[in-house]
Amino acid sequence: MDMDIVITAVVLAAGKSERMGGVKAVLPYKNTTFIENIVDNIKNSGINDVFVVLGFNREKIDPFLKNAKIIINPRPEEGQFSSLKAGIKNLPVKTEAALVHLVDVPAVMPETYKAVINAHKNNPEKIIIPYHNGRHGHPVIFPKKFFTELLDYPLSKTARDFIYGQSKDNILNIEVSDPAILKDFDTKNDLEGTRGWGLGTG
Repeated sequence: MDMDIVITAVVLAAGKSERMGGVKAVLPYKNTTFIENIVDNIKNSGINDVFVVLGFNREKIDPFLKNAKIIINPRPEEGQFSSLKAGIKNLPVKTEAALVHLVDVPAVMPETYKAVINAHKNNPEKIIIPYHNGRHGHPVIFPKKFFTELLDYPLSKTARDFIYGQSKDNILNIEVSDPAILKDFDTKNDLEGTRGWGLGTG
């Protein structure tokens, strides 16, 4: 895909994964891992630069990031929003929008990435949020005009708080047929009965 607008991807993977009992980013997904599948699908959607924000467990995730660049969150204990701030702060100057993705959501279809990218190209001033069955999911695209506001936003808040604080005119919700935008894997129980999502080695 020829990109008229330079979109850079930011994948947040700096957490401890304590509730999962293992490093979430490198859990098996089909013939690969959570993080590799996310990076590959983003790149296949037409985004050239994919940055993965790391903090805890960096040494275990590093070997799986041959196709991505790394940003370090120096204070990952401050939570997910601190990783988003670290990512936004260190993006290339040429970046005109950031596609923000969670490592917890590994099964998003390639077509979904293309849908949010196309929506942004047609609405470059708006935050793009996909939804399925009335529920919002990931990834989300933030135009560059929001970067300073995001960086200045209180660390005690969340990206969701930031979005909900925006005028409706700043947001575009797009409907997608992909239920994987809602499938967030946080605990071992979340992995039970998930073969239909391609998880595990079986």
